[in-house]
Order: sequence, then structure tokens, then C-alpha cells
Amino acid sequence: MDIGQLIVDRAKPVIRAAGYTYKGPLAAEQWARLPDGSWIVLLKLGIGDRYIHLRCATLYAPQVGEYFHSREAAEKAYTEATRHPFVEPTGPHERFAFPEAKAASSALTPDIEKSGTKPG
Repeated sequence: MDIGQLIVDRAKPVIRAAGYTYKGPLAAEQWARLPDGSWIVLLKLGIGDRYIHLRCATLYAPQVGEYFHSREAAEKAYTEATRHPFVEPTGPHERFAFPEAKAASSALTPDIEKSGTKPG
């Protein structure tokens, strides 16, 4: 199953519960993570020019966002919302506990780049 189908399957009951009706298939056309870590999904509602944005803390828990009557308006709002992409935070294994450790690691980097292996 691809991500788009996963989103559509989770969105169907949420959209119906919100009172939206549609004819034809739903299509998750675009999705991206926002700077706060949540997701935004551009979802086409069946046949015609009806679009909705879903806001999701995770892709398994969609919530109905803005509704649009045209593709242009929906894409413009999506572009605006995704202007600043999500940046994955640095994991604890990628940080140095002490400045001395960072300096020592930086000193090894030229040797690793030249030979492709750690010295020693």
C-alpha cells in the first residue's frame, strides 16, 4: 500500500463525519510535513474541482482543514503552508557531549576523507 492510499483510507470516515459528500474516488495528491512536525495533505474530493486540506499529527489521524472550490486556490494555500519545510531534529547520537570530542572528531575527518577509513 502506498502512502496516498493509506491517507485516503484514514480520511474517508473523517470527511463523512464532517458532513462532506463526494462522488467518485478520493485522491491524496500531495502531502508534506510542516515545521511543527505535523502533516498537511491536499486531497481531491471525487469528481470535479473540490479540494480539502487535511491536517494530521500523524498520517493515521487526519483532521479536516480548509475546503476549496478550485484547484488553483487549494494549491496556492498548500504552497503557502509548505513554504518552510520540516527539518528533522538532530538525533542524540549525532551530537557531541563535549567541545573536545567535537574537535577530536573534526581532526579525524580529513584522514577519513583521504583514505575512506578511520586511522588507527
